[in-house]
Order: sequence, then structure tokens, then C-alpha cells
Amino acid sequence: METVTLGEQTQGHEEGLSRINYKSDFPLAVKLVKNGQPVAFPDCDFTIAAKTENGFTVYKAERKNGVCKHCKQDGDRLIVFFDNHGLGKGRIEVECVIDNPDADYTEDGIRQETYKAKAPIVLVDDNGDALDLRLPEPRVVEKVVEKIVEKESQLTSGIKALSEAPVKIMKTHPMAAAMNLFNSGSDILDALVAEELSKFPADILHDGTFATKVLEALGSTGSTPEEVPLIKQIGLVSLLRGYAQSNGMGVPLNCQMLFGGVYLNNLSLTLKSPMDIRGMFMMSYFGRLDIYLTDGFEIAKDMDIAVNSNSSHEDWVNYRNSDDSDELTSYEHGGYIKLLYLKFDPNKMEHAITLIRNLGRGCVKQIYLEPTGDIDTEQFARWLLEAIKPYTAKEEAIKDRIDDEYLCALSPIGQVWGAFGLEFHGSRDGFRSKGYII
Repeated sequence: METVTLGEQTQGHEEGLSRINYKSDFPLAVKLVKNGQPVAFPDCDFTIAAKTENGFTVYKAERKNGVCKHCKQDGDRLIVFFDNHGLGKGRIEVECVIDNPDADYTEDGIRQETYKAKAPIVLVDDNGDALDLRLPEPRVVEKVVEKIVEKESQLTSGIKALSEAPVKIMKTHPMAAAMNLFNSGSDILDALVAEELSKFPADILHDGTFATKVLEALGSTGSTPEEVPLIKQIGLVSLLRGYAQSNGMGVPLNCQMLFGGVYLNNLSLTLKSPMDIRGMFMMSYFGRLDIYLTDGFEIAKDMDIAVNSNSSHEDWVNYRNSDDSDELTSYEHGGYIKLLYLKFDPNKMEHAITLIRNLGRGCVKQIYLEPTGDIDTEQFARWLLEAIKPYTAKEEAIKDRIDDEYLCALSPIGQVWGAFGLEFHGSRDGFRSKGYII
């Protein structure tokens, strides 16, 4: 039987450690030292707490009102019996709190003394050392704390499976790597993405059903969605986000209704591929939606890119005037975006203007506009005003009913805009007539 000494200044017990299987019961003798001299264990209440290094499970022995639990007095020492202790693997650490009766401590009449020490025992998962774990007769007791072991095993298996998910998904869904679907910047989120993707057919990334199937699993479609565990929600939303930020592999991404019915406080998207964005945020609710249009982003429709970064302004005007696509979101269908932070590269001016034009009127309260480089700000403002569609008769009726609640504030962000921002002669009245405040 090993002994731990409390109150003694030690410099480690790395040599002479006894190794015991962590499922075994065993005794541990506890001695007390004061001022360098061994003393008898006091005849008063005390609590001894033991755990392994970096462990969370605590095993306790105590004497309360003269009754001992998990321990017994043995001369000047105390013997603690670790019975069904449930401790994990590692070096055992002991803390002892002694409750000395003392009338001078008027708060509770108790003067507490606390001692800490590392026991010369390390719990392992092999056979350990050939130790005598008996008191007083030879007997080794092996007891498995089944529930604790089972939970530890399940947790370990779950973590291992999650960490292996991105590697396994490359075999079942090879398009995932080619598209750079794992782009969150977080190993944990990418693992969750891989784990959720593994539950879908291998062709989901290119058969046109991606948004529909993922949103069904998320519970965003249908009148009575089933409860979805939080960790699964995080994985599925990260999967949607990863798809939106992935590479098109020569074919535009089908992002129609991609976030349909999704409710989030914050979502940040860096769009870098050609994509069909019709209805992308239909019936969605966002406290803040950040979108960054990078050099690779293009607007597609039915897998066709009619205009791009090299097209003339006249081509873009003709495209917008002839485009009757579904809006990105809709006031009528319950969509709402409190703040849209739209950042765009200088060669994406027309794309940013088109995206704003295709927002459902009345469902966005404020838009921040931030170019990443120099642009002709007055030209941008004039083109934007020109592009925004006039009110329809139905929208006029809604505006008259709720007045300013239907308006959206446009706020230029950054130094590029200079002193005038979006303003030019008549711009304030012009934008307001189309539902915007600058």
C-alpha cells in the first residue's frame, strides 16, 4: 500500500511511482506533517478529495460528526479506500481540508487547514505493477464502473469519428475537395460540415438538389419542422455556408433558395464563384448579413452568365431592365435583414448594384456599402439610383400603410467615398422616391 504525506515540501515523485489499473480498487495511506515533523491525524472532521491530473471526476473520503466514510483511522495515519472511485487515467492528486474547532473564529467556530500533495500512484489502462492491494489479506478487486467507462468510450469514439470525417468524405463525395467546400477556417466546423455531408447522396453537390435537401434536414421547410439538435444545426448551416463560398468547378453554383427559411443573428459570406442567387435569402431572417463580392464572383441565371466584369455599363443596364428573376428575399413572404454589410472589389460595382436592386423592397432596414478600392463614387451612386426599380402598385399600398418602416438606409463605409458619399444634386429625393434614405 502506498502512502501520501500531507504538508511535506517535496520536489516531485517521478521516481518510484506505483502504476495501478484505473478500474481497480485500492487503498492509500495518508500521513500529516507539520513543521517538518510527523503528527497524528487530528480527531476532528475533515474532507479528503482526490482526482487525477487534468481530470474532472473527484473521489471523496471524510469524517463528519465522528463517522468515517471511505476511510478509517490506523494509528497516526489515515487509510482511504478507493472503492468504485470512477477516476480516469493519470497521477493522483489529494487535497485535505481539516475542520479544527476554534472559538476564536467566530463566523462558524471552525479553523480550516488545507493541505495538498501528489500521491505516488498513477492510474493506467494496462495491468499496472504487481502490487499488493490488500488490507490486511491478499485480495485484488477489479470493478468496472460501467456507466462511466461507457460514456468515456462513446465520447472518445464520437471525437475520433468527427476528426476523421473530412478524410472519409473525400472517398464518398470527391467533389467536396475539388470545390473547396471546407473553407470555414475552423477545423471543428469543417469536421461538422463533413459529418453532415456524409449523410447525403454522393451527387448532391452537382445534381441541383443541394439546397432543398439540406434545408429539409435543417427543418427550414414544411409547416411543422421537427426539432433538430443544436450541434446538427451548426453543421448544416456551416454546410450551406461552405457551399456558397466554394468553387464552381467551371459550372455556376446553384444557390437558389440556399438560405431559405434560415434564422440567424449573424452570417458572413465571401462569394468567389459564379452563382445563381435568385431567392438566395427568401423567407430568411438575419440580424446582420455580411457579403463580400470578390474578383471571381459573377451573377448567373440558369447556368448562364449573360454579363460579367468585362461587360459595358450599357450591357448591364439592358440585362437589369430585361431581368424578371425572383428577388433575393421578399417582404411579402416574411423575409427580414436588419443590416446588410455589402463589401465589393472595385470591378464588382455592377454586381453590387444588381444585388441591391434584387433585394425585396422593405425587407432590409440598412445597407452598409464598402468598396475595397477606389471607384468613381458619384458614378456608382447615379448607376445605383438608375438601377433601383420604381414602386409597384402593391408596394405603394404597403408603403402608404407603414410609411417609413418600409424605407432602407444606405450608408457608405470607408474613406473611398470622400465627403459626399452617395450624394449628388437631387440624389436624396431620388433615392427616397424609390424607398431608400441616404
